Amino acid sequence: MPSSVVSNSQISTFKRCKRKYWLTYQRCLKPVHFPLTGARQLGTRMHSALEVHKEHGLEAALQWLADLAETEIQSVGEESFVADSIKKETSMVVAMLTGYDEWIASGADSDFEYISTEQLLRTRSPIEGVELIGKLDVVLKRKSSGAVGFMDYKTVGDLQTPLKYLGMNEQFRMYALMQRLAGGEELSFHIYRMLKKSMHTERATPPFFADYEVYINDAELKAMWERLYGELTDILAFEQRMEEHPELHRSIAYPTPTTDCSWDCDFYSVCPLFDDDRSDPEHILAMNYYTGDPHSHYGDQLRSSS
Repeated sequence: MPSSVVSNSQISTFKRCKRKYWLTYQRCLKPVHFPLTGARQLGTRMHSALEVHKEHGLEAALQWLADLAETEIQSVGEESFVADSIKKETSMVVAMLTGYDEWIASGADSDFEYISTEQLLRTRSPIEGVELIGKLDVVLKRKSSGAVGFMDYKTVGDLQTPLKYLGMNEQFRMYALMQRLAGGEELSFHIYRMLKKSMHTERATPPFFADYEVYINDAELKAMWERLYGELTDILAFEQRMEEHPELHRSIAYPTPTTDCSWDCDFYSVCPLFDDDRSDPEHILAMNYYTGDPHSHYGDQLRSSS
């Protein structure tokens, strides 16, 4: 069935790699075993710790990290090499979170009033029968001007490289448009809060945290609506072709390999098998993946609107 609910991540995946999109959002496959460590997992660990930190403070967040690490280590065994990686990544997140707490205490948030966290949005789209869904990490108001915006946390390798593309990132434009369509308070700015991956040792070079701010206007929202029409039209046409001709996946759902595939794709190991007639990728998928809702992290908001 063609998609009836589409997220920003889904659109990004479609533009990033057709094969990954086909396996993730059309076939709805998920790995049976998710890695406990790695670039994505460290980012997730940090993001979750920040949520606890915002609600309950530093000590509660540090305790949450310790409890999570203990549970994960018990699942793999104390002597496992994975346990060592869990300890190292947890130590880095602890160092980053502790430094972040100090940065906030120094006044980084002095002009912000936090309104809500994890705010879910679901609105109509330019295509009849398709809705947009999204989640705002933090909605906030600037005390000095009264302007309302939202913030995303980004765990990064450095504070400069993201600046090359964040201004072109369409996530904010899509979320600002969705908020407008939903009748919510207008979002006029988007803050990318970057947290540098660092142990904060004496040899480490600050700064470790930075905010990058993006603004939006009505003309950009109009352009985003038109862009979404094109993107969703392409997605639905792709899904229809794959439903009708799954045997043509090599020419329709072709891959787009990059250096990020090894850490950014759940199908990294099985992907090459689709291009090798001597291999049986479907057997590997059946053994190592299961069918699940790719939008399950939106929870009740998705189910109650379905």
